[in-house]
Amino acid sequence: QDRFALHLYSVNGKHLSTVPLDEEVTAMCLTEEFVVLGTMQCGLEIRDLQSHILVGLEDGKLIVVGAGQPAEVS
Repeated sequence: QDRFALHLYSVNGKHLSTVPLDEEVTAMCLTEEFVVLGTMQCGLEIRDLQSHILVGLEDGKLIVVGAGQPAEVS
């Protein structure tokens, strides 16, 4: 059972997707393309609302995780 999750809905209320989260979200900023999440454990995640996840690592690096097929991920 997931304790924390991020749900994406269309403007007319249709549920589009759910992503389980490992940590409690304490801050969120939403733009037209991205959502930036800050967590209780000082984590930072930047998620593309279409298909990519950008994750900030402890050493300051930013990695990109693609959720689509390799040809779709840039």
